[in-house]
Amino acid sequence: RALLLGLLLMVSQQLSGVNAIFFYSTSIFHTAGLRSPAVGTLVTGVVNVLSTGAAVALVERAGRRPLLLCAICGMCVCALALTALLGAGAGAPASASLVVVCASIAFFEIGLGGIPWMIGNELFPPSCRPSGMALCAAVNWLATTLVALGFPLLQARLGPNCFLPFAACLALSFVLVRAGLPETKGRTVEQTQAALLRA
Repeated sequence: RALLLGLLLMVSQQLSGVNAIFFYSTSIFHTAGLRSPAVGTLVTGVVNVLSTGAAVALVERAGRRPLLLCAICGMCVCALALTALLGAGAGAPASASLVVVCASIAFFEIGLGGIPWMIGNELFPPSCRPSGMALCAAVNWLATTLVALGFPLLQARLGPNCFLPFAACLALSFVLVRAGLPETKGRTVEQTQAALLRA
């Protein structure tokens, strides 16, 4: 069960669409009509750094599970909003797409950015932690490659709806995390394992 949850979080991290934004932000902002797509990319980088700092401050106060659920929900809403903005084309202000992308990155950093790596260490007992985390890391990189190679195909096939598959993945992740992931903050591995058996 711990391994399944660890793998779920790693796949959710990549299928959230954040790397589609990071890898193809200039293209996305160009499609959205932003006058200077490169500036938009720079702004997203700054937001990424600032949000990471906020995540460090929040994770021990708010707990892992609430932050994950909040972040996944926020990213899903952002993916739907970005789809609507891209679909509206010239009818939507280009700056709105930048705001939505920045909000999505901020949600990612406070939730799916770092917590899957942290929770993995808290889910696995010491005897199988190295192999469990190694497998999770391998799946994470596999999903990253899938997004990197697959997003241009999504853009070509779905056009402005290219973020809908990510929204669907985020909605499914929300349901699965809510149903199966216990809070690990302040718990020993043994307590977390017991909570997993009760979930």
